[in-house]
Amino acid sequence: MATEEAQLRIPRVDLTGLRLEHVGTARWDAAREEVARALESYGCFDAVYDGVGPELLRTLFGKGAKELFGLPLETKRKNSAGTPYHGYIGQLPGLDYESLALEDAEVMRGAERFTRLMWPDGNPEFRDTLCSFAKKLVELDRLVQKMILESLGADKYFDSHIDTTKYLLRLAEYRAPQTSETIVCMPEHTDHSFVTIICQDQVSGLEILTKNRDWITVRPSPDSFTIMTGDAFEAWSNGRLVPPRHRVVLNGGNTRYSSILCSFRKDGHLVQAPNELVDKEHPMLFKPYLHGDYLNFCITEAGYNAQHRLRAFCGLGEKGEEV
Repeated sequence: MATEEAQLRIPRVDLTGLRLEHVGTARWDAAREEVARALESYGCFDAVYDGVGPELLRTLFGKGAKELFGLPLETKRKNSAGTPYHGYIGQLPGLDYESLALEDAEVMRGAERFTRLMWPDGNPEFRDTLCSFAKKLVELDRLVQKMILESLGADKYFDSHIDTTKYLLRLAEYRAPQTSETIVCMPEHTDHSFVTIICQDQVSGLEILTKNRDWITVRPSPDSFTIMTGDAFEAWSNGRLVPPRHRVVLNGGNTRYSSILCSFRKDGHLVQAPNELVDKEHPMLFKPYLHGDYLNFCITEAGYNAQHRLRAFCGLGEKGEEV
């Protein structure tokens, strides 16, 4: 069962007003330390952030998402991709869930390409909403990744890291269960990403598993976003950042909408721990890998059944030997 006890809430970090130009200020340094502590303890935190206004969220969830998921199934299935998990997901046994995803939503051409696919005559309002929303979340992602790399002592890699990072925006609908019992709508898992930024509408459902095996309910808030690290940062940090296991549950009569922005390594570029994070005391834990190869492994039977997918895919032993 999930708990909402105060001592088991995930940390809340105030990033209001902070931007990359504030690097080196006392406020930046204090926030960075809070982020580092939160990620070490929970693998995630709620970021209070003023970059996304309430009107933008109301337009996205109150109108746009409902119009999108109300489209015919054959239209939504046009959101296909050659990369696993990068297109339409739905019609899964036992999961009353649908989601659609688009790369490059933070640039107008990406948002335009997606909306033209869904609405051949175009949907300028939804296109502009998607693009504006994604731009703001990308800014937040880069701010947090800057803090993470500083905390790891690997800040010199920030520019090259961001230059080889791409973004995927996913919109999800979890339909209201036809029962008063708690239903697991998305089983527990970790994300494939470097960083995931989750925005829930006013229907809660996200739960985080703590190190003590307690489930924490993350209540939605109009001024905050849930930020967690994923498998890619576990590999890149050589095991210093451990992604949280999480799931989605529903137990009421309301449909839940959410957005998920994930950052990944671009095609052709390796996820690899920098030399500064590998030494005798910290031997390399994971072989360098390509994001696409990892996703392809995750959809195999071995990947699906693995308790720790990243370790099963590219893990090395304590002495840097292949497992």
